[in-house]
Amino acid sequence: GLVYAVRTTEESAVPEPLSSLLGLRETITLLPGALSAAGTARLVEGRLGRGIDAELATAAYDLTRGNPLYLHLVLDRLATRTDEPSADALRELAGSAILPYLRRRLAELPDACVQLAEAAAILGDRASVADCAALARLDALVAADAADRLVATDLVLPGPDVRFIHPLVRDAVDRQVRTHRRAALHRNAADVLIARGAPAERIAAHLFGSGPANDARAAGALVEA
Repeated sequence: GLVYAVRTTEESAVPEPLSSLLGLRETITLLPGALSAAGTARLVEGRLGRGIDAELATAAYDLTRGNPLYLHLVLDRLATRTDEPSADALRELAGSAILPYLRRRLAELPDACVQLAEAAAILGDRASVADCAALARLDALVAADAADRLVATDLVLPGPDVRFIHPLVRDAVDRQVRTHRRAALHRNAADVLIARGAPAERIAAHLFGSGPANDARAAGALVEA
């Protein structure tokens, strides 16, 4: 028997002769879904021991949405702590727990993909490719190619916006942006949104993250918000 695993977004990269097996009638293809809440609880108990707080299992399911990979990464990190496992501790370390894994994935991609992902994390949910490209200062075609690569790598959902496949992925990307770069990106994000005519409250959120500056446009946006 032969068992072969491949991401559905990367089937085109499966080498021969394995790719020919995908089309054979005798081949059994399994597409596992996310864990249920009960399945997540059983996995948490198996990893941390029986009698865990029910709130912890619920938090694990809510945070990972039943993704087994993210759940294992978070539980591995939680198991290294010396204090009693808790829902609060799980929420605190969830983003940092998958950061090493995410960095390995991003390291395999061109710099433009990393820059676009950082821009999307700073701008927030449903950021357009155009806005992300403007913030990352990427050519439109380069940004489009980078977005396609992020989709193919299973980090971003298909569609016109740059939406991460999971909130933990967005959190991990956001965490890897260093302090001064983060402030500069927030300031540039405010400029991008001002140019787009975005709501003042959304602009103000980025200005608060960028630190003080002697800028009349920024002051005006804050007053309006």
